[in-house]
Amino acid sequence: MITSKHRRPGRLFVNLAAIFGLVVLMRTVVAVNSIFNGYAVMTTADGMPLDTFAPGAAQSLLSLWALMAVGNLTRGILSPAAADPAGPPDQPVNATATGDRSRAIPRRRSHRAA
Repeated sequence: MITSKHRRPGRLFVNLAAIFGLVVLMRTVVAVNSIFNGYAVMTTADGMPLDTFAPGAAQSLLSLWALMAVGNLTRGILSPAAADPAGPPDQPVNATATGDRSRAIPRRRSHRAA
């Protein structure tokens, strides 16, 4: 039986970070595919009949599709910057939870007359 002192506290964080990385990687691949193969993706995967639209309308839809994919690609590239490589924090975020009031944020005073 594994006791609590033998468990690694950061293991859950590592697993969640790996899942997050896989999701970001998949979304980035989908975004790149949507940028370069937008017509094929829109007609086959999404089932939009682009041939029935006017040429200008179909081009506008493809442009909006590619623009949305560029936004998803940018989000995928910047997502690893949001992940904290240092792992979970050792100290609680709220200083008052530990009883240390010297680092606590002071409360605002009420403007009501006493």
